[in-house]
Amino acid sequence: MKPRSALLISLLMTMASLRADTVDELTAQAEAGDVAAQVQLADIYVRGEAVAKDEAAAVKWLEAAAAQGDAGAQFQLGQRYLKGIGVAKDAKKGVELLAEAAVQGNPEAPMLLGSLYISGRGVLRDSSQAAMWFMMAAEAGNPAAQIQMARMHMSGAGVAKDSVEACKWAILAGAGGDKASLRILAVEQPKMKPEQLELAKSLAIEFVERKKQERELVLPADGPGSPQELLTPFEP
Repeated sequence: MKPRSALLISLLMTMASLRADTVDELTAQAEAGDVAAQVQLADIYVRGEAVAKDEAAAVKWLEAAAAQGDAGAQFQLGQRYLKGIGVAKDAKKGVELLAEAAVQGNPEAPMLLGSLYISGRGVLRDSSQAAMWFMMAAEAGNPAAQIQMARMHMSGAGVAKDSVEACKWAILAGAGGDKASLRILAVEQPKMKPEQLELAKSLAIEFVERKKQERELVLPADGPGSPQELLTPFEP
């Protein structure tokens, strides 16, 4: 065997040993109740790093972390119950876990819940429930959720039919980089009076200012930059 090959094999064996030691250390921490270790260990079992892939072990540690209130673990576990990955499929439990994650601030959970309720996947179709979860995500600055709120206000599905609110959310989504907002504005603005357009713009600006103060919303640098700029091309 060439010296270089022997060195490579030795290095790989050392790395494998170090990874195994890391897993042992994480396991000890997880068993002691360390949430971060539980989540990391679940990820290791999912990817099969230094251990054989083991969905059941991943679920075990996600369950442990979720039971301690970790929103990320609750979100992952909720998806698993919805799809039946590593657990028996249980849509009710999946939705409950996603709701817990959403309430604790997981940014992805409200959008997924809204999508489930609007489509009726795994739950009874319920536009009002969908609107509630989309609103949570929209308030957090999610452009896709803001577009959903705009569409729902356009149609009156789950919320009051309201062109001003539809335009407000479309303006905000566009400021966040969602191009679908332009189509919504093109449809809604011709129906509206100038004062309604001004109100929609004012509400969007108030939203942005409030979120800036709360340090919850960061607009992308390559986006239109402001609600005023987004509205300008469509002003009568």
